[in-house]
Amino acid sequence: MSADIAVVGAGLAGLTAANDLVDAGHRVTVFERAESPGGRAASTMHGPYRFNRGPHALYRSGEAATVLADLGVTYTGHVPIQATPKALHRSRIHRLPAGPGALLRTSLLSPRSKLAVAMLLPRLARLAPGAVGLTVDEWVDARTDDPALAGLLHGLFRLTGYANAPDVTDAGAALEQLAAGVSSGVVYLDGGWQALADGLAGRATGAGARIERATVTDLGSVKDAFDGIVLAVGGPAITARTAGAVDRADALVAAAGPAVEAAVLELGVTQVPATRFILGIDEALYGSVHSPPTDLAPAGHAVVCLARYLRPGEQHDAEETRAELTDLAHRMGVAPGHIAAERYLHRMTVTNGVPLATGSGFAGRPDVDCLGDPQVMVAGDWVGPSGLLADASVASGRRAARALAANLSEATPSSGAASRRPQVVGEG
Repeated sequence: MSADIAVVGAGLAGLTAANDLVDAGHRVTVFERAESPGGRAASTMHGPYRFNRGPHALYRSGEAATVLADLGVTYTGHVPIQATPKALHRSRIHRLPAGPGALLRTSLLSPRSKLAVAMLLPRLARLAPGAVGLTVDEWVDARTDDPALAGLLHGLFRLTGYANAPDVTDAGAALEQLAAGVSSGVVYLDGGWQALADGLAGRATGAGARIERATVTDLGSVKDAFDGIVLAVGGPAITARTAGAVDRADALVAAAGPAVEAAVLELGVTQVPATRFILGIDEALYGSVHSPPTDLAPAGHAVVCLARYLRPGEQHDAEETRAELTDLAHRMGVAPGHIAAERYLHRMTVTNGVPLATGSGFAGRPDVDCLGDPQVMVAGDWVGPSGLLADASVASGRRAARALAANLSEATPSSGAASRRPQVVGEG
């Protein structure tokens, strides 16, 4: 039976839920406070350069790619160009051992550590289940006492999980993510991540969903107007507040794990740097040329993304960090005179939680029904037993939609619910 359903939040999680619900025959209204859909997947123009909010890459074998294909949402992208990727260790540049040839030639590792890496990388997926319940720190410490090899492993975990919380992150989850990065890799998206949001939004509205610009201020009034709700508004604390379930906030935050943040410098430059990729080994640093291969910049120009992965709650000086990231860009070959556009994000939320070793990894995260209300399901990158980052958002959006539809399947829908308006502010 068809029901009137509200989706609060038009990020990847909410838009995925909207698509699944409208496909199931429900009447769907999506409420989004921003001018356009996307959330943290939004991309913006800075002159002729398109910036994502920090480094974004779609895992080719991840949940998001699978669901997007199932929905028929198309996109184009390219594998990052990482010819001779570099590693930064103790202020020296080395080859990053990203393949057999680079592993043999790198000055970063001793012969013994090179052998250890060669034996370890093909076995990552098989090692993941046995590492559940260990922190990343514990797992690395048990593997090696070589600081360079330990640093490389930590760097790879940061790179694939986008997180710098090795003292609490579940090693099994981190290994699963690292294995996906090593085996199938990622793509950078043409048009930025806005292309995914626009694709999902266009598909949903084409199938009959409505997207309205509004900030929901009272979930109670939404419940009066709709038969069910998917709440996809951010992290666990804001989710609990929006739902009027502040008594659940502390428990949800504890189960989701700490939010992951990064300091990010995005540059539009008039010449493609000589070094396309660099990874910090003893420092939590990252630099990559995102365009080319994608079309985020004019021909012959480039978009370069640099980041410092922050530890949970880490305080840092904006000027010092920006100078550090600018120096990293110079090491990649970005000359000051080539910088035509830039944006610095001092504290950007990467994801709203990490799978905790104390919570048995993915299995311990809050699920879509964590508010205890069969009429309200939750979606986001901290929700559900599948994936990290965009993969978690998309997977939880689908999981929330299907759980809500199942709960409503035997309920009697409210009459004319779509004609009654919830209490909102800032309508556009």
